[in-house]
Amino acid sequence: MAVLPLIPGLRIDAYARAHTVLREDEGDRLVLWAPETVSLPALAMGLLVGLVQAATSISEATLSFVPKLVTVLVALLLFGALMMRVLIDFTLELHDRIPGLLQ
Repeated sequence: MAVLPLIPGLRIDAYARAHTVLREDEGDRLVLWAPETVSLPALAMGLLVGLVQAATSISEATLSFVPKLVTVLVALLLFGALMMRVLIDFTLELHDRIPGLLQ
């Protein structure tokens, strides 16, 4: 058995078991979900402001920045606690699985 150089004592078979113990799709879903809760409302607001600017021929820079900033802040206020709870639960679950990976 070869030993991984960065983690003393962790053998490759234990490293391979980590991918079965840690559900990869759960982490992938979390990585995609957390930023979407803030970026999708900002994207929608940017599209709406862009349409209004194109229809009215107004090209003011602050007109596109301020609504997106307000939208991001509102999204963080609405979803911030939920995002933190999900991230904390995921981190605690990973932490609880560490002993099973080292056996």
